[in-house]
Amino acid sequence: MYGLRLVLFASLLGPGLFQPGGEHGEDRARQRLDDALRRESEALVRMADDAVEGKSVPADFVLEWRNDFFKAQPGTFVPFTISFTAPRDVSDGALLYVRVESRTISPRASRTFAYETIFPVRLSGAEGQRINVTRGFAVPAGRYRA
Repeated sequence: MYGLRLVLFASLLGPGLFQPGGEHGEDRARQRLDDALRRESEALVRMADDAVEGKSVPADFVLEWRNDFFKAQPGTFVPFTISFTAPRDVSDGALLYVRVESRTISPRASRTFAYETIFPVRLSGAEGQRINVTRGFAVPAGRYRA
């Protein structure tokens, strides 16, 4: 049984981050973008940690999760699709954080995960339209937290 802790965090990157101004301006813009993505990623991981610990976390929209399981080397491949209704003023970019936790991890112990990643996704859709994000991951055989 795989239990997946999943959070979708809409990007708050504004257009001011993408103002190149020559070679040095592009370097500064790239550094600002990297810093913004790092801060958002850290916030995303903190939100997921809070959710695992039973704390209240903000939820701007409801996610639907669909997945399959396929035997693979060296364990199981899990393709998944996340769907949600586009909120008002949806950003065209978001970060998606996915991690798979072993069932043997205690909440207070130092955590290591069977799988953990944060990746950018492009979002498109007008308010009220369905948005689908499809990805996958592979984990070793085992029992994971629900």
